[in-house]
Amino acid sequence: MIIKNKFGEVKILSNNMLAKSIGISMSGGADSTMLCYLLAKSISNGKLNISIQPYNGYDINLPGDSNKIPFIITYIRNKFPDVDLKWPVSVVFSNPGHKDIKNIFIKDLEKKMKKHKNKKTRSQEYYVESI
Repeated sequence: MIIKNKFGEVKILSNNMLAKSIGISMSGGADSTMLCYLLAKSISNGKLNISIQPYNGYDINLPGDSNKIPFIITYIRNKFPDVDLKWPVSVVFSNPGHKDIKNIFIKDLEKKMKKHKNKKTRSQEYYVESI
């Protein structure tokens, strides 16, 4: 599916995609929310058998960074009830110094998800994307 507007176009899913589950990094911000929404819309419109598995890093010292994700997931699920949008897999960590370390934890989670992907058969492949 290609989404076009005055700023350009984005090809959301290719026809030769083998994945049955797409993992996306969700921060709760506009970019990852729009990506999840467009994926759900494409899956619904194409009647595809693909689930969406969000993942994120949850800093207990800065909960505002991720606290919108449950509302976002609920909203997208209500808009596209035929899409299997799972609850996020989260890496929870403490960061009292408020250092920019979230991506260190998320990258470790991505590695584990990709390692898990390599253990699956083709019919159960995962595609992991982060923005």
